[in-house]
Amino acid sequence: MYGATSTNSGGYGLHIMNMSNGTNAFSDILKDTWRYATVNEVCMVASRGNYFSASAPGNNTALHYPACFSDPWVINVGASNFEGTRKIWGDGFNPDEQKFESYYNNEVDMIAPGGRIQQTYTTSIDSTYSPTYEYFYQTSASAAYVSGVAGLMMSQQNGSQLNDPQNLALEDIEHLIQNYADSVTDDGVGGSGLSVPNIYAGWGKLNAEKVMKKLDYPMWQVYHSGTPTFETVISATYNTQVIFSKNISELNLANGNYFVDRYKVQQTYIITFPPSVTVVDNWLRVNPSGFSGANPNGAERWCDYSYSINASNQVTVVMNTFSYKILTTTGGSVINQWVPFPADEVITRFSLLLYDPNNTGIEEITADNSNWVLYPNPATNQITLAISFPEGSDGQWTVLDLYGRSILYGRLENLNEGINYLTIPVENLASGVYFCNLAVDGKSSTKKFIVK
Repeated sequence: MYGATSTNSGGYGLHIMNMSNGTNAFSDILKDTWRYATVNEVCMVASRGNYFSASAPGNNTALHYPACFSDPWVINVGASNFEGTRKIWGDGFNPDEQKFESYYNNEVDMIAPGGRIQQTYTTSIDSTYSPTYEYFYQTSASAAYVSGVAGLMMSQQNGSQLNDPQNLALEDIEHLIQNYADSVTDDGVGGSGLSVPNIYAGWGKLNAEKVMKKLDYPMWQVYHSGTPTFETVISATYNTQVIFSKNISELNLANGNYFVDRYKVQQTYIITFPPSVTVVDNWLRVNPSGFSGANPNGAERWCDYSYSINASNQVTVVMNTFSYKILTTTGGSVINQWVPFPADEVITRFSLLLYDPNNTGIEEITADNSNWVLYPNPATNQITLAISFPEGSDGQWTVLDLYGRSILYGRLENLNEGINYLTIPVENLASGVYFCNLAVDGKSSTKKFIVK
C-alpha cells in the first residue's frame, strides 16, 4: 500500500505497477490491497498466467489473481505468439518456449508478445561487467510490454503536477490500449471469425503506435469531465439494513451488517464543442465514484452512464451512483460515517477522446480574421492580441474553455489608428485548448489557442 500512496502522504507515489506473478487462490487481502491502489489512481497491469501441461492444450481458463480481478482494477494480459494469436502449447522455436500456453477467459483484456523475447539480465554479469542476454518467455513478458506502453502514454500526456486535470486516469489508459489494439479473431487452435472482444485475446494484440497516435496533442485530446451542470438526489431510503460483504480498508470500515441511509445521486453534464471538434470516443471512469445500490454490497466503485450527442455538437452525459450514511451496526453500535462520500460530495467521472484537424498549434490567419492576430501559440504565461480596426472602434474580448464557458473577458474602447496590442495573462489557466473571441463594432470572430 505504501507504493500506491502519494509521496505527500509518506508513500512512493507509484503510477504503474506491473505484476508478473500471481496465484490461483482468491485472497480478500490481495483484493483489498488492489482496490486501494486503484482508488489512488495506480495503473495496475498483471500477467494472465501460464499453463505448463500438455494434457489439455487450448483449453485452459483457470482463474489467476490478481489478473482476474474485475475492471478497471487491472489490465489482464495474455501472451501472443509469432503469428499474433494467443500463445498455446507447442508454439515456439525451442522446447522451453513450446512448453507453456497462455491462460484465457475471465476478463482477459489483450495479448502481447510472450515468446522469444531477448532480455538483459543485469544481475548476472561477467568479469568485464557485460550484461548477459537470454531469451525470456511467458505472460510475464507480455505484461511488461503493456506496462511499458502505459508509461509511454503517461510520458506523452501527463503534466508535471501529480493532480494535473489533464493527466491520464487509469481508465483512460486501459480504454485506449484496448480499443486501439489490433483485432484478433482466431482462438489459436483453429477457430476463426470471432467477434471482438473475445475470451481468447480480449480486445486484441497490443499496438503501441496506434495508441500513441491518439495522444498526438493538440489535434487529439483526452478530455476529462469537470463540474456537473446539474446534480440531484433522485431518491433516498432511510434506516434500511445493508450488508457490506468486503472490508473497505481506505475507509476503515469492516464487513458486516449495518443500518444506513442510502442516497441515489444523479449528475448531468452538458458540454458544447466547436463545430471543428469530433468526439471520437467516450467512456466511463468509475474511480472515484460512489457504490452500487446492491445488497449485499461489495463496496466496489460503481455508476451507470448514458451518453448522447446532438447535431449542434452538444454532448449530454447522465450518471447515477449511490452514497451511504452508515448509522449503526445491527447490534446498535453508533457508526455515523459516510461511505464513500457524503451525498453532496459525490464524484462521477468520464472521458472523451476529441479530434480537431484544425488544432495544429500553429495560428493561421484567414480572410475573415485578417484584422487581428493572436500570439504566441502555444502560450505559457500570456497571449498578445495585435488588433487593427478603424479608429474609435469599441468591442470586447473573451477567453472561453472547451465547455464554451467564459474564463476571462475585458473591454476594448476607442481603438487607435493602426495596430493596437493587448496582453492577456494565461499563467493561471490549466494546460489545454482555449478560444479567444473578439467582438468589435458588431462583428465577431474566434481564434483557438493552446496553453502549455
